[in-house]
Amino acid sequence: MNMHFFEFDTLEQELEYLPDIHRIAFAAACCERVLPNYSAFCRMVNWGNPGVPRAAIGEVWQILQGKPVDAERINQLREDCGREDVFPDTLDFGDDCLEPQEALIAIRGTLVACIELALSR
Repeated sequence: MNMHFFEFDTLEQELEYLPDIHRIAFAAACCERVLPNYSAFCRMVNWGNPGVPRAAIGEVWQILQGKPVDAERINQLREDCGREDVFPDTLDFGDDCLEPQEALIAIRGTLVACIELALSR
């Protein structure tokens, strides 16, 4: 695949050809790339809990390796990533928390994809 930066339409078309499990793996890899934004933010402002999103992505990788999807566990991890002591609020942190928010949103979306995968089987 030959892509140029920000050619999201091309990326979307390429991803459509992948099986669902491979799309989730791609999403998990993307989450791994943005998770350091959250961890750095937590260190910078001495707030949050990097272990929460790390545990969520760890669960996704385990599912990708064959662990059965536990919808209750996935939903709990998703909720944990949205807790007010984990998900930074722009009212408290301004624009400095946009990248950490995006990381958590990406992780939550990947968790939802895992549940959808289980329901489609």
